[in-house]
Amino acid sequence: MARSIRFQRPGILVAVLLAIGLAGCASTWLAGRPDGPAALSAAAVSVGPPRDWRQNPAIVEAVVEGDILAIGDVHGDYDRLMRLLRAGRVIAPAGRIPAIQWTAGRATLVFTGDLVDKGPKSLDVLALVQALGDAAAAKGGRVIVTMGNHEAEFLADPKADKVDDFKNELKDAGIAPKDVASGRHPLGVYLRALPFGAKVNDWFFCHAGNTGGKTIRQLSAELQSGVDAGGYGVPAVLGPDSLIEARLSPEPWWERDTVAPLAVLNRNALALGVQHVVMGHQPGGVVFADGTQRQKGEIYQKAGLIFLIDGGMSQAVDYSQGGMLVIPGPQHSSASVLYPDGKTKAPWPLR
Repeated sequence: MARSIRFQRPGILVAVLLAIGLAGCASTWLAGRPDGPAALSAAAVSVGPPRDWRQNPAIVEAVVEGDILAIGDVHGDYDRLMRLLRAGRVIAPAGRIPAIQWTAGRATLVFTGDLVDKGPKSLDVLALVQALGDAAAAKGGRVIVTMGNHEAEFLADPKADKVDDFKNELKDAGIAPKDVASGRHPLGVYLRALPFGAKVNDWFFCHAGNTGGKTIRQLSAELQSGVDAGGYGVPAVLGPDSLIEARLSPEPWWERDTVAPLAVLNRNALALGVQHVVMGHQPGGVVFADGTQRQKGEIYQKAGLIFLIDGGMSQAVDYSQGGMLVIPGPQHSSASVLYPDGKTKAPWPLR
């Protein structure tokens, strides 16, 4: 059962369909900086209602045969996201919310967080992603959205300057940010239920990539106990070395250990039971300890172990037009990048 709610944004009348379903109370919306402190103080944390971890696990796990697709930080750029999805034949060329037509069959599409902030259309992006989830499920596919630091920081403290862009967009739409952050608004119920990571076959997806050599069970226990005790601002979520906040500067998080960098990546993957880790979060240029470089906005991989897919696609960042990581099934033995102009990067062979 669903109901339609209308609210005003400047120059637009947006219809919102709130549907009970995904994450216990998912909502489908109808609508045409290098930053990040450590964990927020306990005083700033918005705890909200307890999370049902059985229904909304900290780490989602899936075994699939179809293609695996992944997109990094969208940051409120609905138009560039639509262009990328059409180029990848994930949706039909003429589709618009709510009539999104999923054309990727049994593919699994993963978003690695930071759908919101910076760009001007975070609500439209959220509407599109949720509509995609429904459309994919109807065709045997799946959409998984993991939490980014911008979502977590908003949930932890909706008054923070860091989340001004999303906060102001909500206000313009007639929605109280505190009601979203606390879970009193259905959009907040959806955001608070997002997983922090996803294991899909031999691949692990999360916003910042650093799992600290922990197993999925250990990560899940740490995240559950942290969020239950202190909300989304706790160190397990927003600490400087967490799986959604660890950084690539001044050096990549895996090069700060006394262990050799590739050994750190191998250790993390082994503990997770995967062979590859995919992260967003950081679109900037990186010079690695071995002298190799990732250019600003480049979708990049290191030794087949770590894949960096934040291309800075939002016009508010504008490092690139974005790209989609494509891992063809059922073997999942290679990975390539598809760009919005339809061009592709030659596949990387995987071990």
